[in-house]
Amino acid sequence: MATYNKINKCALQPFVSHTFSEEQFFRKTSEELGIKNISSKQVLQKYRQFLINKTKPNNDVIEAFKFLRNRAIKITLLTNERVNRIEAFIRKTALINLLDAVVISEQVRVKKPNPVIFVEASKKG
Repeated sequence: MATYNKINKCALQPFVSHTFSEEQFFRKTSEELGIKNISSKQVLQKYRQFLINKTKPNNDVIEAFKFLRNRAIKITLLTNERVNRIEAFIRKTALINLLDAVVISEQVRVKKPNPVIFVEASKKG
């Protein structure tokens, strides 16, 4: 945990993929821990696969989405996450069937809490 916290100080905030490069995070962590037998890119690929394998939709969220959809209330996913991760998440969870729109800050080039991204989401939803 100390290594994680030390590396995160480089980002000035907790690690999240859109604020601190994942590959950079794993490279710095590998260097700090003296890991040399696997590249940061390989670690990142394994990490992403691990996340996808563990990904499953929260049943309460699914039920809430169904409740809203049955009442003709539109649902837009608005996220600051990376495009490739959201696309993988949606494929894995099949949430696309319950969403009217998806707005990803990486595509819009503006992130929450900037009001522009909320306006964009309201146009799509």
